[in-house]
Order: sequence, then structure tokens, then C-alpha cells
Amino acid sequence: MTINILICSENFYFRIGISQIIEHIFYEKYKIRFTYDRKNISNVEYIFMDGTSKEMLTCLNTLRKKRSDTFLFIVCNCSLSKLSYYIPPCYLNTLIVSKSHTSVDILKKIKGLFYLERNSVWGRDRSLCRECVFVKRISPQQRKIAEYIVNGLDCKMIAKKMNISYKTVQTHKCRFMKKCHVKTKYELFHLLNCISEEERGGNF
Repeated sequence: MTINILICSENFYFRIGISQIIEHIFYEKYKIRFTYDRKNISNVEYIFMDGTSKEMLTCLNTLRKKRSDTFLFIVCNCSLSKLSYYIPPCYLNTLIVSKSHTSVDILKKIKGLFYLERNSVWGRDRSLCRECVFVKRISPQQRKIAEYIVNGLDCKMIAKKMNISYKTVQTHKCRFMKKCHVKTKYELFHLLNCISEEERGGNF
């Protein structure tokens, strides 16, 4: 039996570490085929994502192509409760693994999920995307304001550039933060940078 595994990370050491864990679990039991090309996401049984590159706060088109019976492992430094609260429903069959755990604990979590019986249904209900708040979160005007903020403009400069009032800009900014459960300027800039990276690269 061949198990296909996608490792989503540009970090060489992350790839090596995950590969060694998988080989340890399936030593002499299964044939393992690793891939690092996200285009193969619909052809794999397991996905390992490096959560350090970017917290998973946005709707990721790539994950929509994931089979519903594919397990996703997110390995990250983030707070597990916080990350679980943010991630969109695209992340079906997901286990979040914290790097703060010991290697033995990480191995046990991954090994335990590997031996669970997986759902045999392929694909996912696209109506989930239509109802998803992550897709509907940002209005065109809010998105434009977000782009200006990422580019370093303050609210007064944005108001002048868009020919709208300063109060309107502030209102959209506050609504955007409320929709995305963002409370501080740091969290806002982090989220906007995540969105910007996603739209520029189309990657995780």
C-alpha cells in the first residue's frame, strides 16, 4: 500500500523532520511517497503544513481542492486555541500540533490520527464556501482600505486618496477588525500582511 503525503513548507529542516517522523511511524509497513508541490493536493491522503510561515487566518483557495477524506496536520508555534478559533472550515479533518510539545507527544498525536478510519467521501460541499464568513468578511471598500494600510498609509491619507471622510475610513477599519476578531494594531497588521501574501503568491 502506498501513502501519498504533501509537505507544505519551504523550510528544509521542517521537511526533513516531518519525513523522519513519517518514516519512523510506517517503517517497513507502507510505501511512502512524499511530494512538495501543492498542485498535487487532491491526490494525497495526508498534508503537513508549516504554521510558522503564516498563521492560517484567511480563506485559502488551495485547500478547497483538498479531498474531504484527507487529514491536515498544522505544525505551529501559535496558541492552539487561538488558531482553532481563526481557521476557516476549509480545514476539514485537521489536527493542530504545537512545536512546544515534546517530540514524543508530537509523534503520538500524529501516529494516533494516522490509524483513524478515514471518511471515504471525496471532495467537499462547495455550498460551505458560499456560506463561509471567511469569504464574505471583507467588502470591496474595506479591502481597498486594507490594501492602503498594508502600503503604510494612515487613515487621514486613505480618506484623502479615496475621497471619503476620515470617519468613514475609521468606521470601515473598525468593522473589518470586528469581523476578523482583531483587537490590536499588531494583530491587524499581521492579518493584513497574511492576506497580502496570500493574494500575491497564491500559496500557503
